[in-house]
Amino acid sequence: MVRNTILLVAAILLAAGIPLVGQTSGNSPADIGTTEDVEVRYILLDTLVESEHGNTVPGLVKSDFQLTVDGTIHDIDSLDVFCDAGALPPAARQSSGEFPPAPDGERRIVILVDYFHLDQQDRARVLRDTATMLTKRKTADEEIMIAAIADGLRIEQRFTKDLDEVLETLHRMNLDVTLFAVESRGKVATQYFEAIATLMDVLEAYDGPKAVLLHSAIRTRGDLKQSAFDDIIERAAMARTTFYPGYARWMQNPSPTQGSYRQKDHAGGQYILPTLAVNTGGWMAPATDDLSVAYVRAQRDLSCHYVIGFEIDSVEAMQTHDIRIAAMGGGNRVHYPTRARLWSEEQMRLSRLRAAFADPESYENPLVRAHVFPVRPASGKEWYTLLALEFPLPDDVGEEGFELRADLRRGNTGKSRTYQKQFPVSAAAPTSDGSRPVTLLADPTMRPGDHTLTLALSEPGRENVVTTQVEIAVPEMPRNGTFIRGPVLARIVREGILVREFQTDAGEGQLDKLLTDEESIELLLVQEANSTDTLLSYWTACSAGKQVPSDSAVVERRILSEDGSVVHTLDPLPYRPEGNKKARCDARLDDYPAGTLKPGAYQLEIVVQDGDSELARKTVPLHVN
Repeated sequence: MVRNTILLVAAILLAAGIPLVGQTSGNSPADIGTTEDVEVRYILLDTLVESEHGNTVPGLVKSDFQLTVDGTIHDIDSLDVFCDAGALPPAARQSSGEFPPAPDGERRIVILVDYFHLDQQDRARVLRDTATMLTKRKTADEEIMIAAIADGLRIEQRFTKDLDEVLETLHRMNLDVTLFAVESRGKVATQYFEAIATLMDVLEAYDGPKAVLLHSAIRTRGDLKQSAFDDIIERAAMARTTFYPGYARWMQNPSPTQGSYRQKDHAGGQYILPTLAVNTGGWMAPATDDLSVAYVRAQRDLSCHYVIGFEIDSVEAMQTHDIRIAAMGGGNRVHYPTRARLWSEEQMRLSRLRAAFADPESYENPLVRAHVFPVRPASGKEWYTLLALEFPLPDDVGEEGFELRADLRRGNTGKSRTYQKQFPVSAAAPTSDGSRPVTLLADPTMRPGDHTLTLALSEPGRENVVTTQVEIAVPEMPRNGTFIRGPVLARIVREGILVREFQTDAGEGQLDKLLTDEESIELLLVQEANSTDTLLSYWTACSAGKQVPSDSAVVERRILSEDGSVVHTLDPLPYRPEGNKKARCDARLDDYPAGTLKPGAYQLEIVVQDGDSELARKTVPLHVN
């Protein structure tokens, strides 16, 4: 497969927010007298059957079930049975006070901790009790995911069978300052349910049934719209996920901001946890001091269940349907999702974009590379920064271009910025290997310290999402003396697209003088080029504090061979830094024409010289093929 490369430099910029607008596709009406081909879609519904005594019921066949869709009996096209464990009793304690051992077998369970509606003390107890119950009951083939509803959804631990790894995650969460900082005051139900919806988007990417143990103190919310409930239930059905909320008597619900319980759409006053449980086919644990009650029930239910499948034409599949399932036989109770629908391709793309943003590792491409270049001070506390990210791009990317969503989180402060922008890709002649290089340049500001960048890239009209998560270390700002940032190396490419989003000059005007309308650039994350390439070198020399260079100060640029001898020099430039008292800078863009260097190993060196005094020196390696 031809690999297209997209080089994104400083992708964190511009307006916040994600429009989740779906597009419904359908067949055009057939002409009279012709035969219409109707596309058929398949819906799967995970179903649990209990006897009148609460035991799971194995051994049922398709004819034992009755499916009703929107009040009309509908054909069941398939029935898959997953009940090797046979009839299992209710989640009740034995005479010893312990629960019966968990059935063996593969299953996936998510521990979801609600930081919106738990106070600090209860969060710690939930994490401690969760660790205890997993230590006692987790089986070898059971996979556990840990997630939190905080400032959005946070996947703290992806699915794993490794108990030690899960316990380590729970321990870390108890010490995580960014989770401590989450407060419920001012939060509205929309944010709460958006986090749960995102979890459904994440879980949709995993095959098979899943159970979510939601540890929460939420009861009712007057600011919750009915449409939010419906969206969660429909997404849960598509993700084949059921909810098992566990509300403990000791949980305390922090007081919300006054006025946040205003009723909307007549949904105020609903008991949220039982509604989630019943309508997704799960179970609401009774109020108890033991959170493991919900866990025991989820383990049992996942060990003996049925999957009902039915066909529906593609247009109707995109609509919401009310579901009813009955199992023949007196006294049987059936648990199932009460609403179901499928998503259009565009809705699936947006869903997976949101999932990739929350769970980037599931979508990461091993070819993705990233780096950060703090190039010049923006103030005494921030740098103008080039973020360079290299992505594979589909060979046949359309004219609509690509959509970028990114989150930049600074250290353990909990502070983050989220951005989204769609970048058009105009028609460009492909290179000899069929690719179309795309380069995006920008210069956002970043404070010194450790940062985490999460980025998701997708193309409108496609389900495919590519994402990455990288750790970035931004250096402290020098307070005195002269220093050099860069050089950032690039090469000119003859066919390509260049998108620029600059806040400052940052070499943009100089770049225009070097490129023709048909040319673009590719930054060298790996500083390697061909002898036939025209190389660019962007650098910034700055003086901070009281140091003021004389008018005779110059910047020298030269290329050294592997043995240290000079093989190429550029004419010295007068060093004329400009800016505020804290940092004054001189930014330049040099070019080295094709054929300047023969194949071999080199070093590019920049020196700020003031008479006999060397104020600063910077050297970077370069290999020429």
